[in-house]
Amino acid sequence: MMFFPAPIKGNVNGVCQCKRLDDENPLPLVHNSATDRCYPLYKQGYCNANEWLVYSESGIPKCQVNPCKDSKIDNVVLFEGECVELFESHPNCTALFPIIGFGPEMFEPICTFEIADKVLLPKGNSTCKNGFKFVGSRCRKVSSS
Repeated sequence: MMFFPAPIKGNVNGVCQCKRLDDENPLPLVHNSATDRCYPLYKQGYCNANEWLVYSESGIPKCQVNPCKDSKIDNVVLFEGECVELFESHPNCTALFPIIGFGPEMFEPICTFEIADKVLLPKGNSTCKNGFKFVGSRCRKVSSS
């Protein structure tokens, strides 16, 4: 585990550079110095029962009552006031950014294309050559940044 120290008050003092945006761990992570572990946002983590770990408006990780605690969805996030499944399309997202996900260094869910190839592959031939991924309706070059 690696994390970047950040000037954050309280016991959470950095942002983890941990494996994320994959099937095993799709949520952004924060470091807790009391336990020296990384915890995913939008999960209970080190919070009390019926709470989840989120970023406050000031950018500080905090525990708050989980409005989605009764959801049967595994990777649920709060997006525009509703509990939605991560990596699924949403009516408020455009064709260019069709699904709910997280961009690089993002801690709030957004409409994105980053992992569209996980869920939006059309029926039939949807294989893209190396260096490209299927986004929307065609193969697009993957940026190297």
